[in-house]
Amino acid sequence: MFLVLTFKFGFRKRELLDAKVSYFNPTASTFRLPAFTTKNNMKCVVDVLPEGEIFKMLVALTKGRSPDAALFTRDGRPVRDFRTEWKKQTAGMTAGSGQDGSVTIHDLRRSAITKMSEKGIDSTKAGTHLTADTFRRYIQRDETERRATAKLIEGD
Repeated sequence: MFLVLTFKFGFRKRELLDAKVSYFNPTASTFRLPAFTTKNNMKCVVDVLPEGEIFKMLVALTKGRSPDAALFTRDGRPVRDFRTEWKKQTAGMTAGSGQDGSVTIHDLRRSAITKMSEKGIDSTKAGTHLTADTFRRYIQRDETERRATAKLIEGD
């Protein structure tokens, strides 16, 4: 679920590690980060499709748990370090920005923004980035797009 929320919405690692069960509101179909939990000190609210897989996973993850409980737990305790599990989940992935080409959590954040952009979602609709400049900075262009740009630059 941690990977899914990062890959789909571009949440930061710390935002999710500090998330509480109450941040998910199944009635409103929203996942909310209070202002004090975000890097830019602004609240972040994203809608979650009620019939979607993310909604179902969040319902299962939060069912019967205290609103003040950590969203992500291991053996009943809040997850504070996910490096071992991260290595298992990303084993074999080598197109990342890590020192050895490994995939980092920030790579998923970039991928989320790129996917949103490809779907026509901009910073005002995404709900996970404060400014358009920040949003655009994360967009990764593929080789085809870069070549098309080069052709435009060098063409007559």
